[in-house]
Amino acid sequence: MSTVPTPPLLHGKFQFFSGLTVEGIGIFRNIGHGFSIGSRSKKQKDGALLLGNDAGPFTNWDVRQTAAIQNEWNGFVLDCPDFRRDPGVPAVMWPFNEGINQQWDFQLFKNIPYTDGAGQTRNLGAYWIRNRLNNLVLTVPGITQPGFAPKDGMPIILDLEIIPALASQIWIPYPLF
Repeated sequence: MSTVPTPPLLHGKFQFFSGLTVEGIGIFRNIGHGFSIGSRSKKQKDGALLLGNDAGPFTNWDVRQTAAIQNEWNGFVLDCPDFRRDPGVPAVMWPFNEGINQQWDFQLFKNIPYTDGAGQTRNLGAYWIRNRLNNLVLTVPGITQPGFAPKDGMPIILDLEIIPALASQIWIPYPLF
């Protein structure tokens, strides 16, 4: 009987290309709308969703040495399904399989000051989260449509990076201390 490998933890920390290291588990919150990346399903291939601030463990993630982003609640990692390269494909949750479609890079957009509950201020980066397979970024869909308002439970898609940057494509990792 074979088992699905678990991606190795990056020493219990988020470590980003800007040099920022955030200890512990964290939440990825969209800079434009305040929604977080999450999952409410324990079924593989269900989509990654936008979830509100009260979603609890459904939005907790670990970044792994393999560049996989693993959901703490269901154990699945963010995945680009079927190695697709077309913009607009929904991001899904899938068991870790070491595929390049499960590897993500964090490209710094800018640093933002953050004050934790103890009053300590540190810089947190705001990032594009880019898939290594297709170079597409995690995106809140529909942002360019007039009157758009994101809703709890909306799918998150992989889309072309828009320049100048749209807030719907920028994510901030918030640590859970």
